[in-house]
This record gives sequence, C-alpha cells and structure tokens, in this order.
Amino acid sequence: MPEIEGGPADYFWPESISNGWVAGRAVDDRADASRYFTSLRYRIADGRYEELPRSVSPNLTAANGRTAGGPAERDRPPIITAGGEVVELPRYRTAKEYEISTFSADGRRLGGYTTDTDGEQVGTEPLLWTCR
Repeated sequence: MPEIEGGPADYFWPESISNGWVAGRAVDDRADASRYFTSLRYRIADGRYEELPRSVSPNLTAANGRTAGGPAERDRPPIITAGGEVVELPRYRTAKEYEISTFSADGRRLGGYTTDTDGEQVGTEPLLWTCR
C-alpha cells in the first residue's frame, strides 16, 4: 500500500493502466467514518508511487505516464497532468459536466462527451481535445 498522510493507505483503487503506469486513488478510512482520497500513479518497473496534484481524479493513463480525468471539483472541465503540471482543458460552450472515455498513448488527445442536462433532456455532445 502507498503511504499517505504519514501512514499506509487502506486501499488503492486502480482506474487505468498503460505501458507500466497505473493511475488510481489511495483511500484512508478515518475513525470518524469519513474517507480521504489521494490521487496517485504507480510505476510498475520500479514499484514507486507518485502523488498527483490534489485537483486530479485520474481516469485514464497514457503510455508516457500522463493522466487524464475529471477535476476534484464539479463544474470544471477535464484535466491532463504532465509531470507536475496540471492542464485544464477548454470548456465546450457552457457545458459543466464531462465524461472522459479515451486518451491517446502519446497523451496528446482526449475524447469524451458532455452530460449536461437542459430541463428534462440530457444532452450528450461528443468532444475531442488535441494538445499542442
């Protein structure tokens, strides 16, 4: 188990794996019945965990170790992490809710869709982001 907050995590929930990188979240069950989450990526080759910025909830991993996913806060667009850098992707119009479904091996293209609700109808607009 990875070390978080000065002690071993209770769980590690992997969310994706690519080319020897595993991204997920470590969980610490607290005495007050709450849960504390830490976003991490794990390099299988050397058995090392690396903490990701707190603003990241990783969903997908690229072959180069970049992670993509939703932000920790709602009403924010998806993000990509490259090393210690967090890149917030451009919003689509006024969309507030996004689902990530694909991430290219080179960590430059991210696909997904919006899931915003307008009145009684749920909109799903396909999206593709390409990084420079």
